[in-house]
Amino acid sequence: MGMFFETLTTLFIASGIVLAVWLLYGRLATSLRAGKGEKLYSVIYACGSAPDLDRTVKALSALFSRSGIEMQIVIADGGLDPESRKMAELIARGCEDVSVCKASELYAFFKAGTEEE
Repeated sequence: MGMFFETLTTLFIASGIVLAVWLLYGRLATSLRAGKGEKLYSVIYACGSAPDLDRTVKALSALFSRSGIEMQIVIADGGLDPESRKMAELIARGCEDVSVCKASELYAFFKAGTEEE
């Protein structure tokens, strides 16, 4: 009977720790909000061969969607090889919240995205 209560107590404590971490993570992630006239961006700087680019974009997109954060993901091309550049463009075509631009054009990209229409 003592072993049963020890196991039950351990499970209860472990569940409490997991719940606390989950709540803390949710609180940290959902505190991001854009103010009036502001827009949030997440920039992925990629150069050379970027075989994990698709996975990185999907992970960021999932994080934002779970947290209810509206954020534009920008893939900054710092010299991607042709295959990786094509993959980045395919990712951007498939997701409306993903864009691709050259790293040297980031300032112009941000400026154009925050100007009022």
